[in-house]
Amino acid sequence: MEAEPIENLLGRMIRGNLNDSNLPQHISATKPQLDSSDNRLHLRIFSPVSLDIYDSVGNHTGKVNNPVADSDIELKEENIPNSYYHEYGDDKFAGLDTEDTYQIKLHGLGLGSFTFEIEEVHGDDRWGS
Repeated sequence: MEAEPIENLLGRMIRGNLNDSNLPQHISATKPQLDSSDNRLHLRIFSPVSLDIYDSVGNHTGKVNNPVADSDIELKEENIPNSYYHEYGDDKFAGLDTEDTYQIKLHGLGLGSFTFEIEEVHGDDRWGS
């Protein structure tokens, strides 16, 4: 909220003098057009299963061991370009672009079943939802 364009936007909104012709820098009234080649993969896994992803040159995205033995802080790495990785409880979420070939490794951390979903997103359109 401290960024100057946001402060300018909020100030103009509060004063009631905001219109399309006086928007602050970096603020637009139109949604940016996505490149049609901006295809993404969204991966979701639900249950106690680890998720590790490797690209064609061996970059890794996923959870990594903490080198501090007594620490309870969990670490992750997102070394694959344009990737992300998040964990919420036993649920894992990752995203990748479609510009490479990936190896996905799952490792069970307990007994039971799991749900693994891969969704391909094309620009703004969602497939498989």
